[in-house]
Amino acid sequence: MMKYIACSVVILLGTSLAAAAGTQLPHEESASRQESNVGNIVIYDKQQERSCSLQPIAGVNEVYRFGSGKTCTSLPNDEAYYFKIDGVPSAVLVTFYDNSNCSSTGNFIIKVRTMQSPTTTEPIKLSTAHSKPVNEILAPGLRLEYKAGSGQVDGKLSCVRIEY
Repeated sequence: MMKYIACSVVILLGTSLAAAAGTQLPHEESASRQESNVGNIVIYDKQQERSCSLQPIAGVNEVYRFGSGKTCTSLPNDEAYYFKIDGVPSAVLVTFYDNSNCSSTGNFIIKVRTMQSPTTTEPIKLSTAHSKPVNEILAPGLRLEYKAGSGQVDGKLSCVRIEY
């Protein structure tokens, strides 16, 4: 009986020391690895030479404003033509706006949702996505959820909202 109690104390002590030292236990390591692998939404210019990668953040409604000096300095405001979903989990909502405040005024709004995990697509032209009917499957695992506006789409992207 004492042997089992001593063994339990050693296991409990080892777990406590690992937690105090910030060491991950094997089951925790795999969970955190999955959490950090959330893929990217990649935005491209007309020639698909310059790009910008935006990563979904779990539990966060993140807004990325082009031309702000903080988002995508390699791809300024009003120069995006394409987007690509690269290894993004299911149920991520990505909204593309012409308006720099991610609001409903402007030439267009395009909302797409990933439906499989992970979702990976080829580059999709923003104007092509906007021309499709709502609920259309744009690529395997990617659905057009909503669209609005009738103005120019290509070369007018100013803001992206990612909800994960």
